[in-house]
Amino acid sequence: MRRSLQTRPPAVRAALALLLAVASGCGSKAATGGAGGGGRGGGAGMAVVAGAAVATGMLQLGGPLGVRPDPPDHPSTAAAGAAIPIVDAANFDPEGSPPSEHPEAVGSALDGDPTTAWTTDHYDTADFGKLKDGLGLWVGFRADAEVTRLVIRSPVPGWSFELKAGRLPNDLSTPLAAEDGRTTFQADASGRTVVVLRPVSAPGLLIWITGLGPDEGRFAAAIAEVSVQGSAS
Repeated sequence: MRRSLQTRPPAVRAALALLLAVASGCGSKAATGGAGGGGRGGGAGMAVVAGAAVATGMLQLGGPLGVRPDPPDHPSTAAAGAAIPIVDAANFDPEGSPPSEHPEAVGSALDGDPTTAWTTDHYDTADFGKLKDGLGLWVGFRADAEVTRLVIRSPVPGWSFELKAGRLPNDLSTPLAAEDGRTTFQADASGRTVVVLRPVSAPGLLIWITGLGPDEGRFAAAIAEVSVQGSAS
């Protein structure tokens, strides 16, 4: 079904109205016998207006008039929501002895300084030297929040992790799924890893590290900064 001009977004309505006005003016000149370059000038005017609309992002090339409305952002690239304040953090190492790794450095993952980081110990192999299944960093919110996006900055690429919702130590969910269904993620070589989640309500998130990346001749994981987005309850 063809949409009327009034049902289109305001920016698109304005662009289409301008195009129609120019087209109407060109038609009037042709009907009144504008000789010589009148018709060509009107066509050029339409091209200029259409070009301006495309350049300003109101329209794209294609469609019945050679242009079409600019589509909305894909959900995964649209605004991910407001930053969710992180008010607590803890290292979680249930199979460790002692059950923590560098707890004094946990604040480095939240201090806004990407040159500082919380790190795991260094191991001989990527699977923690077969000493444990994993360990992690938990971040807590002021209250339950709907989480849609997590960003990790890390100086160590290649380590893998899952995300679990809940509170330490025993109130944790199964691994959360991203928009594309994945439940296991890897620290990106760019130093910035973004996970867009299927929305989940949680009082906190556990970044559960399941595999380590090469670092200084051994294997480790590190989190320089972590931020969470969504909406607070």
